[in-house]
Parts: sequence; C-alpha cells; structure tokens
Amino acid sequence: MKKILLVLLGILFLVEGYAQDRIIKGIVTSTENSPLIGAFVTLRGSGHGTVADLDGKFRIQVPDTLVALEVAYTGFKTQVVEVKVGQNDLKIQLTERMDLEEVVVSDDLLGRSFSKAAAVSEMRVRGTASYSMARSSVASEAMPAPAMAPVTADYAAGASFADREVKSVAAGQLTAGELHDFSKWELWQDIAASDLESYQKSWKIYPKQRYAVQLVGEKGKPLVNVKVLLKDGAQVVWESFTDNTGKAELWANLFKESQAESALSIHAQVGGKSYPFKGVTTFHQGINMLKVPAYCDLNDAVDIAFMVDATGSMGDEIHYLQAELADVIDKVKDTLPGLSLRTGSIFYRDKGEEYLTRTSPLQSDLKPTLDFIKKQAAGGGGDYPEAVEEGLERALKELDWNPKARARLLFMVLDAPPHQDDTTVHKMAQLTQLAAAKGVRIIPVVASGINKSAEYLFRSIALATNGTYVFLTDDSGIGNPHIKPTTDEWEVEKLNDLMARLVYQFSYAPDCEEEMVEENIADLWPNPIRTKPSEATTLWKLFPNPTAGPLTVSWEESTPEEVFLSDLNGKILKRFNSLDSRIELDLSAFPAGSYLIGFEKDGKWEAKQVFRIQS
Repeated sequence: MKKILLVLLGILFLVEGYAQDRIIKGIVTSTENSPLIGAFVTLRGSGHGTVADLDGKFRIQVPDTLVALEVAYTGFKTQVVEVKVGQNDLKIQLTERMDLEEVVVSDDLLGRSFSKAAAVSEMRVRGTASYSMARSSVASEAMPAPAMAPVTADYAAGASFADREVKSVAAGQLTAGELHDFSKWELWQDIAASDLESYQKSWKIYPKQRYAVQLVGEKGKPLVNVKVLLKDGAQVVWESFTDNTGKAELWANLFKESQAESALSIHAQVGGKSYPFKGVTTFHQGINMLKVPAYCDLNDAVDIAFMVDATGSMGDEIHYLQAELADVIDKVKDTLPGLSLRTGSIFYRDKGEEYLTRTSPLQSDLKPTLDFIKKQAAGGGGDYPEAVEEGLERALKELDWNPKARARLLFMVLDAPPHQDDTTVHKMAQLTQLAAAKGVRIIPVVASGINKSAEYLFRSIALATNGTYVFLTDDSGIGNPHIKPTTDEWEVEKLNDLMARLVYQFSYAPDCEEEMVEENIADLWPNPIRTKPSEATTLWKLFPNPTAGPLTVSWEESTPEEVFLSDLNGKILKRFNSLDSRIELDLSAFPAGSYLIGFEKDGKWEAKQVFRIQS
C-alpha cells in the first residue's frame, strides 16, 4: 500500500512540475542575419510548436525544465537547441543545406523548379516558407497529420512594420463550406451523445430551448431591426433583434444544464410600444408569429467587422485570408451599391504576446480597413487556446455599431478556441448574450487547427446570435489539414464568394414600397442557397404559385412522411406531416417573399421554389 502511495505522490509531483511553464522568446535568422519568416519551432518530442513572425521572432510555452527545441526552415539544416532553466531569450542561426541539388518552390499561381541556389535566393527575397503548425495535444484527437504548404509573405527585407503589406497573394484561392444549423429541424443529431455531453459541460452552453420569431407589419412586409424580448415574468431571459427577413432567435437556459420549463412570454418593441405574442411555443412546436400595426422602416446602413486571430498558428493561411477579406469588401461594395456600408477590424493574439488586440474602427471609408488588414501578420502563440474573449469583447464594446443598421455582422476568423478556465468560459457566455442583445450576428470562419470541441462552441455561438458557421476545407491545398465538420453534407465554395454571399443574404431586404411579384423575387434571389431546388426525381407539383397564402402540394407516387418550408437562407420555418398524396398549406402568416417547399426521399433532398405575394 505504501509503495502505491509513493508512486501516486511521485506522479503528482511530476504533473505539478510540468504544470509550471515558462515562455521562451527568440529569433531565427540565417548566418547572414536575415530573419527566416515562418521558421517552424517545435518542442522536441511533442506536437507542440509555433512559427516565426515577420521579424523571425517567436514565442513558445514550454515546461520549466531543460527542454530541446527543434527549428526547421525550407532550404536550411534543421537544428536542435537545448534550452536550460532560466535561459528564455534565444538567437538561433540556421545554415543552408548544401546537399540539395534541386528544391521545388510552389508559386502562388504555378509550380516551378529551381536549382538549390535559385530556390534559396527566391525564398530570401520573397519570404517564401514551407511550414506546418502541429497543434498541442488538446487538438490531436481531431487533427490529421500536418502537411507542408507554401505561404507567400511578399515582404521587403528591412521594411518597417507600417510599410509591410501583402502584395501579390491572389484572392479566390481558399475553399470553404457552410454548416447552417438552422437548416436542420433537430440540432446536434450528427454528434454522438457522449461527445455532445462532454462539449456542453466543457463550454457550459446548451442551445436546446429555441424560440423562433417572425414579425410582420402592414402590407405583409417583414419588420427589420426590431427588438424582441423573451421574458420570465418581469425578468428578461434573452434579447435580440429581428434580421433582414423579420425573424429573430430567442433562447432559454442557454448557459444552464437544467432545462426546466418556465412561464415565458415574448414581446416586440415597435415604435415605443410593446406588443406581446399570443402564447409561446418552442421551435419544435412552430414559429411564434405576430403581425404588428406598423409600417416597414428599412435603414440603408450595414456594419461589417472582421475579428482575426493573428497568432503564429495562423501563419499557414493568414496572407491568403487577408487577400480574401479585402476581396470580400470589394464584392460587397459592388453587390449592395445602394447601401451605406461601414467596415472595421480587430486583430488579436493572446495574453503575454507582443499585443493583445489591435483595432480599426467601423468607418464608411473602406480603404483604412483594407490597409489595416493587409499590414497585420501572424506571430507569437505557443499554446493551443488564444484570447478569443478579448478580441470579442473589443469587437462588441469598442466598435461603434450602428443601432439602426439593418445588419450588423461580425466575421470571427480563427483557428483556436478561447482558454477553458471558468472565468473565460463565463466571459464568453456574457459576450455571446451581449452580441445577441446588440443584434450582432456572429459568423465564425474557422481555419486549420480547430478541433471538435471548438467546433461545437463556435456553432453554438452562431446559433445564439442568428449567424452561421463557416469552415475552410482542404480542397484549395493551402495551409495545414482542416477537420471535416460533424454534419451530413456541405457544398464547397470559394471563401471570398461564400462570405460575400452571406453578407448579401443577411443584408438584402426588398424596398418598403416594392410590390413583391414572381418576376422581381426571382431576380432578387438569382441563386437560392443551401437547400437548392433540384431536378425532381419524384412526380409532384405545388399550386397556385405565386400564392397569397393557400398552397396545395400533391404527389403522383410515393408520398414523403414530412414536408418542410424554408426561406432562401436555408432556415427551416415549418414542417408538415404528409399522410396523403395531397396536403393543403397556408403561408399567409409569413411575409411576402420567396420560399422553398422540400422533402427528403431516398437520402436525397428535393425542393421547389414558391412565391408568397401580398393579396
């Protein structure tokens, strides 16, 4: 028994010893003292590492013991450096490899082969580094083996920070998909129950009690940017704003494991008056509909902000992301020419880094945002989690969001979750609720490094704020491997096109005086997304189309068990049991607009577009 206790004590002391970490800082250069941008620094014997920034500098968190760092860079000899306790500032010089007859350097647009000397010269001038970032063991359970991928920095040697800009990385290279949980009737069915329980307990977020709201005004127009409250007696449980389609999402017990039912009520605040909804139903029971004696009041303002993780682990993709974000801003400007667009940006790292956050305020002149984004670089890091909560807090509290804007969108571009201590988890909950209360829709855009637990967190935040979840894919061949999301299917798109599409979807609304008829509805939505109408394999029809409300759907052969109504954002609005070859639907409670009627058969989705017009 004593021996067992001694062994246990020994293990405890060992764990405690490793729990005491230190930060090693350093710089990686060539023998000619040129910084090696993107040099890969790892703690030997682990999957834990980081990459050098634009000055060749790095930071890495290691145990407070004698450790060995392995430093690698394309075209140079890998070096192992032993670092003693108390030795926390390093200068590491790598020597060129002379045993390479030929090195293949991938250009952004085409592959080229150079002699060894030409390849090294090219890398020095252009800062081209092939490296991969192995995440810590926290992510290893979901990460495939890392791959080497070229990243072009294009920085002039010796240029000041203010002068360094990404010059020639082309937009339209990164590929991505969208996981739109609102397009599902049942949430989280794709995640194993044991995994789901683990994620929920880790992040203390439980998106289960959903209350969907649709607000309609006079002439069947959706009421946009209206405050909606979910109350338990006099206490406000959740607060949000209607989106560009007049819908809002409300949640009860979002941060509580207990799912006890309460006597809840929903109220819409329009023109200084509070209008109660008649009864309250969860989404499983249907959408809460309310028609208010108010007219459409549509503001032309749209606010868009980009919150970006700038730690070293983003080095494999950040230059491409900068090009994509700049292109998104240009696309949005062209797609929504009649709107008053403001953009801003927050870049963040982690506590103890060179900086915690950097901010470019929301402003109507788009150039300062573009310049700010282009001048940022990845650096620092060393552990897996980053200060996501700090970036989010600055984005919500320091950016001057327009309370009258028809859309307030925050793209959260990152490859790691926040820290998981109780204080940070609680702060993330508060900030998520604040985003909903401000009507800021959060759209996570996750890069390589995200594990399944982080995926659950960011999907939940997207749900809580009426946003959607975007993830980079391996189809581009750029960056480290990306995990596939836990879902049934998705479509691969160019990231810049996907993000521009989301801005359009979340910002467009028909003019208050515009008459909604079949022709101009089809023009306004040229490419229905997510649940795209397919070539029907089943003989079925719906009529009349357009309709002022009543709609008949009939089948000439096998009838599906359920029929779904969704909007063109892919959000499911209602389901109908189909027990006969003919069902009668009523869309009159919904605003005038375009919708999809669809069902699943033999594992395939079929849908047709229907137009709801005002009678």
